[in-house]
Amino acid sequence: MNRYRDWLEQARINLARAERSVDMSDHAWACFAAQQAAEAALRALHLRRGQVAWGHSIIDLLDTLPAEA
Repeated sequence: MNRYRDWLEQARINLARAERSVDMSDHAWACFAAQQAAEAALRALHLRRGQVAWGHSIIDLLDTLPAEA
């Protein structure tokens, strides 16, 4: 079972949380939620392309992203 849609939905939720935090001037939490959104989106993309993603570094997740099939 490929759960990339679950991760993509989580990315959308995290991004919305980041946007609400900006509106409330909670900038530290907005940054954290935005980072979480990016991480979840990259995990979704890895899974969509058939690769399991490990770690939490956005740079590592980008670097290990397989070429488009």
